[in-house]
Amino acid sequence: MSFGEQLQEVRRSNGMTQEQFAEALQVSRQAVSRWESGRSYPEVDKILYICNWYQVSLDELFSQEVPREAPVQDAPKAPLPEKTLKTALSAFFANLAPREKWLGIGAVAVTLALALVLGLCLKVGSTDMMTLIWIAAMVIFGVVVGLACVTTAIALTSSAAAYFTELCRGKISYKVFVTVICVFSAVVSNLGLDRIVAVAAPVLDIVYPPTLVLICVSLIIPKVHDFVSRGAALGALLTSVLCTLHTCGVKLPLVEALPLYDLGLSWLLPAAVFGLAAQLLTLLPGVRCAEKPARRASEKH
Repeated sequence: MSFGEQLQEVRRSNGMTQEQFAEALQVSRQAVSRWESGRSYPEVDKILYICNWYQVSLDELFSQEVPREAPVQDAPKAPLPEKTLKTALSAFFANLAPREKWLGIGAVAVTLALALVLGLCLKVGSTDMMTLIWIAAMVIFGVVVGLACVTTAIALTSSAAAYFTELCRGKISYKVFVTVICVFSAVVSNLGLDRIVAVAAPVLDIVYPPTLVLICVSLIIPKVHDFVSRGAALGALLTSVLCTLHTCGVKLPLVEALPLYDLGLSWLLPAAVFGLAAQLLTLLPGVRCAEKPARRASEKH
């Protein structure tokens, strides 16, 4: 059976209608109908949710959808459709349930109305009225920020639990990981913001330079050899480790001599040097010979 037929079988075996299935996945019924008819596919997090909650594996869902063996002839690969902001937004709104769409429209309308009332009160209102308006605005802003934080926490918890469940191949259930993550987060949050920042700041100082290097390389020169991105990230990582040790009390005078140290960008020059050295390594014959089998293996997969 195709993916759509297999998904329909999973839904019916659990005694659910399309509306109930869509409500469980927090999407519209039309989205479920498109999945079952084969006109579109759900997002990765929805597929993982279906596998975890309805006891079905990815192989069972897609076994008849993708051929197991690569074709013998080297057929030209069609380019992937370009994902623009318009297509991403249209896909996002298409997967929203009707209730979520109306809630979003209502939130936007209430925000515009409050902004209009606040503007009128600031223009012709008294001092006491302005004070009340500012207090109300601060309360509303606090509620909005709180809801945004809760939404982010739920998304991070569910995605992390789904990842670790997939990593353990279902040996530990999704609910166990969610419980562990929630309890761990609650315990750590009670340590106080100062202690959390004191522990997290050195880790972030080490991690963010190589991360920024990889992002910049992938955006500016996406077709560069893998050695170049690895070398540049390695140079940034080594520099960030030395700078963090110097900040924590280990005296390293050489670190302060690096360019842009005062701006916190001392990792730029080592990243460029290591990336250039890696580019020179790619010119060696041995590296080129080792690159060809790797490319052939990646093309087969």
